[in-house]
Amino acid sequence: MNNKKNIALILIAVVLIFAGWLIFRTPAPTAETQNIYENIVGEWRGVEYPDLVREFKEGGVVTDSFGSEEVANGTWETFTSRTAPEEISNFSLDEEAVYLRMTLTGEERDMIYFQVLSATAEDLELLYLSSASAGVLEFERVPEVAPAE
Repeated sequence: MNNKKNIALILIAVVLIFAGWLIFRTPAPTAETQNIYENIVGEWRGVEYPDLVREFKEGGVVTDSFGSEEVANGTWETFTSRTAPEEISNFSLDEEAVYLRMTLTGEERDMIYFQVLSATAEDLELLYLSSASAGVLEFERVPEVAPAE
């Protein structure tokens, strides 16, 4: 009887430890990542490539258009070195930086990572992260058009 009781207590302890791990394994978003997330939401036009318009929608949806044609869509999310997805372990992450992951579908499925250098109400600068190359993409916010009355 004592053995069964000990096994039951051990199983309960393991379940509680696992539940705690699930609850606390992903830290809550910081004020900085929340602020950057809010600033990123909207439509952005490429400075170097003005035909490129990237729209980050509330809820993590992103679309890329070139000219008037939508060329890719997918999801986006911000993270820090503390909340980084497992697959990004091959990148060296700065503890003070905020990062952006885009998963795009179009002709091919692409997972793209950026370091957010700047995200203000008017400008967005993203440092492309890659083992082969890196470059800065600069965007300007597309002004919202007021609805016609």
